[in-house]
Amino acid sequence: MSFGLWLWISVGFWVAVCVLALVRGGASVRLVATLLLVYLAWNRLHPFLSDRPPALTFPADMAATLVMSIVALRSTRYWTLAATSICLVGLGTDLAQMIAPVSGSAFGLAQMMWAYAFVLVLAIAALRTKRPSKDSPDPAAGRRAQAA
Repeated sequence: MSFGLWLWISVGFWVAVCVLALVRGGASVRLVATLLLVYLAWNRLHPFLSDRPPALTFPADMAATLVMSIVALRSTRYWTLAATSICLVGLGTDLAQMIAPVSGSAFGLAQMMWAYAFVLVLAIAALRTKRPSKDSPDPAAGRRAQAA
C-alpha cells in the first residue's frame, strides 16, 4: 500500500470517531469532536500546512491545547483530563522538535502516537456517555412539578 492510501485510511478513522462522538456523545464530547474535525481539516487537509515544520503548526496546536484545557477545567469527566494531557505531551513534542530537531520520521511517529491516543480517548468517551432513554422519565419535569 502506498503512503497516500494510509493517509486516507487514517483520516477516515478520525472522521468516523468524530461522527460517533457527535452522534453519541454529551456536550463536551461533541465540542471536542467538532474541535478535532476543524483541527483535522486545517492541519492535515489544508494544502499549505501539510508536511510543514512544527514552528508553523505550533499556533494551531497551542490553540487546541488551550481549548482542551478550558473544556477539562469546566468538565466533571476524567476523559477530558486524559485528552488535555495528550495535547500537552503533543505540544511538548512540537517544542522539543523546534529546540533540538530529530529525524522527520521520529517526530512524525511521536505526533501520530499522540494523535491516535487522543482519538482513542475521544472514542471511549463517546461510547461511555450515558444518554437518557426515551422511556425514562424526565428528571426536570419532576422538579418543575415540585416547584409549582
